Amino acid sequence: MAKTFLNADETFIVANNGSEIVGGNGNETIQINSGITGLELDGNIEKVELNNLAAADVELRVNNSNQLEFVNDGNVVATATAGLNSAVDVAFSDGNATLTQTGGASYTLADPDDDTDSVTVDANNSQDGNAVGLGDETSSDDDGGGDTGNIFTLTTDADTLSPNASSTANQTSDDDDRFRAPEDGRLTTADFIDAGDGSDTLTAAVTNAANLVVAPELVSVEEWYVTPTTAAGEDVEISGANVTGLQQLWVQDAVDADTSDDADEEINLTNIGTDVTVGIEGGTVDNTDGNTIDVTVAFTGVAGASDSASVALKDAAADTVTVANIETLNVSETGSDATSDIETLVLDSAETVNVSSTGEGVTVDAVTAGNLETIDASASSSAVDLNVDGASANTTFTGGDGDDVIDFGTTNIFDADDSVSGGEGADTLGIDDEEAATTEAYTNISGFEVLRVNTATTAGDTINLAHWGGITDVTFAAAAAATTTVENLTSGATVALADTSGVDLDLETNGDSDTLNLDLNGGGVTYTVDAANVENLNVNTDGATGTSTLALTNAQLETISLSQTAATDQAVDLGTLGTVVETVDLSGFDADTQTNGVTVALSATAVNGVTVTGSSNDDTITASSEVDTINAGVGADAITVGGAQDTFDVGDDDDVDNITVGDTDLTNANQFTVKNFNATGTGVDTLSIDEATNLDTNGGGDITDGLGAGELQSVTTSATAYTIAAAEAAIEFAFEFDSEVDLDTASKSDILGAIGAADDGTDSSTTAGTITADNAADAVLMIAYQDGNAYLFEGDAGTGDTAIGDDTGGNDDISLVGVLEDVEVGALSDANFA
Repeated sequence: MAKTFLNADETFIVANNGSEIVGGNGNETIQINSGITGLELDGNIEKVELNNLAAADVELRVNNSNQLEFVNDGNVVATATAGLNSAVDVAFSDGNATLTQTGGASYTLADPDDDTDSVTVDANNSQDGNAVGLGDETSSDDDGGGDTGNIFTLTTDADTLSPNASSTANQTSDDDDRFRAPEDGRLTTADFIDAGDGSDTLTAAVTNAANLVVAPELVSVEEWYVTPTTAAGEDVEISGANVTGLQQLWVQDAVDADTSDDADEEINLTNIGTDVTVGIEGGTVDNTDGNTIDVTVAFTGVAGASDSASVALKDAAADTVTVANIETLNVSETGSDATSDIETLVLDSAETVNVSSTGEGVTVDAVTAGNLETIDASASSSAVDLNVDGASANTTFTGGDGDDVIDFGTTNIFDADDSVSGGEGADTLGIDDEEAATTEAYTNISGFEVLRVNTATTAGDTINLAHWGGITDVTFAAAAAATTTVENLTSGATVALADTSGVDLDLETNGDSDTLNLDLNGGGVTYTVDAANVENLNVNTDGATGTSTLALTNAQLETISLSQTAATDQAVDLGTLGTVVETVDLSGFDADTQTNGVTVALSATAVNGVTVTGSSNDDTITASSEVDTINAGVGADAITVGGAQDTFDVGDDDDVDNITVGDTDLTNANQFTVKNFNATGTGVDTLSIDEATNLDTNGGGDITDGLGAGELQSVTTSATAYTIAAAEAAIEFAFEFDSEVDLDTASKSDILGAIGAADDGTDSSTTAGTITADNAADAVLMIAYQDGNAYLFEGDAGTGDTAIGDDTGGNDDISLVGVLEDVEVGALSDANFA
């Protein structure tokens, strides 16, 4: 089903069955041609004109889905699938009525001049349109700019319509008449229409199955709209051989219905005067190959060397558009829903193409025009995107206010004989890799911001931006072989990489706060980037898929940020960053899949601490050798402790975060603090403590694999002595320590005193407790609670001694190694150790 979005205050003629119409933000009108059925209307359409249907011919009813239907002769013309957001003026051929929704499945039809004259339409009450008094407005009252004329629906016979027709029913007027051929076979070569004065319109649906030629005789019909549907191997020819007074001929919503082959069916417009603007509006793909229709235009009377013609585009989609024997082609674009996209534009004689794009923009993937020398898009306010590899060897291009793109290639290579001026906007000059590495300094480029290399580079290529007329940014649309060098980048430049294995990015000057923007657009690519002398790096991954790995060489990097704003899905590995990095900001990254997060490792030889802000996905972050602050935020994040006293905020969320402490890192020198640690409930956070050399008990030891049954001893009251069994690796003192013992600064004697008999952690002056390990030199993880936090200590037995922290053996100690904030007394369990 084709969907049409109306602009505010637009009047739209519906000529296709089964269309879906969506209103805008103003007062929109739809004019439904005779014979049209199966429409779906949203609730933002304010006027419905039922052309050639009297009120008595239209039944309003509510269907089994509680939707309002307009029915004629048993056929559903239109359904209000989303109800009515406001009153709707329904215009019949003999008057109008006002329709409003009064309940979920209840509507009121009223006389527009007397709201007391009304009837209810609901599941139990269907009503004809003339159930109430009608106003004076009829469906023939359009707002086309002139006076309303007559509406004619063509028959399958030879129709003759003119001001002097013998039958008054066939007499055209001096006003704006409208002629309808809503289905195939109604407009034929045998038809004669003399529309008289006024601004007159003909709309015709044409379905071709046998290379149909339609050549009616038309006089003073100013606008002709043809909606063709082609079948396999068949073309449609619309001929203007018998036409006078025509101003516009439009191919509207053409459908390629061929599902049997790869060939694009053609719409041939022949014998068209050069004073007629040929338009292409819309274009529907309805086949297995995704092809749209070819349009060929043959103007008449074009034997000279300076013929000009005009082509208009509106939300157009076509495969190949061919215009023959025209030296100057004027192209206008006024779409409101989509960029007009022409796969190939073939111009056998054109020397000049003038483009005025003021709508959604125009893209031509290939211009085939051997004589084309000048493209003037200076009158455009939206983007013009052209590939001119098939144009003349000497091309002059002038852009407008949009973000224009002009691509040269391997046939029409950009050189000093071309001239390009970008105008306003962020304009792109596309070239091949061989030309990108030129040593010639071009003076024929102005107003362009981006140099796009469309083909794969060769190892050792050097692109010197000083040769490219003030261009600041570079996009690699294909692979860049290791190593491709870009020289003379300025601070603030953007380099975009596709399937790019390696680039060396050199700045024009080496300042103390240079910025580079890096766009990663490949699929699962490892990007090897040398960006020496750049202090601030902004990385965007909107165009990436899979897992993007950034292998970055940059000794001066201080700040790196990552963003992803498009609806794409990828993971990113930033590798190991340099030693002077101060800030890592991942907050702008938001992949569709939660587990597709960011992996980043800070330097193990850092000279300063780093502040890290995580993304909303599941990140993996390794701290540096200095004091870091890592705000992981939302997501199931995995954080590895570094070589200093780091602070981690794992976010106030229900995701499972994990903190890993590496072998030999469970020390007071590396004491870590975890904020928002969720010990219980949904999304239990965990610790993985890899201390095989220290927590060396028979059954415990390495807590990376978690604490199993019997490996965590939990005591709720103090005792004289505590014995660590062979299977145990941790002991929890599940009671509140009194403020007389400050666990933030407590010595080992303070701890032993606080857990002594009958003390309950409240008084260190009583008999000290003892903790005995299973073997000499063993260690145990000790957990204590105070002021809403959980404190983690490592208790070590001395050499040749099983007593922990009593100074009877060498190297015995109790040291604070970590603090888990916002953890209630006794909340930790073996579930918090993974």
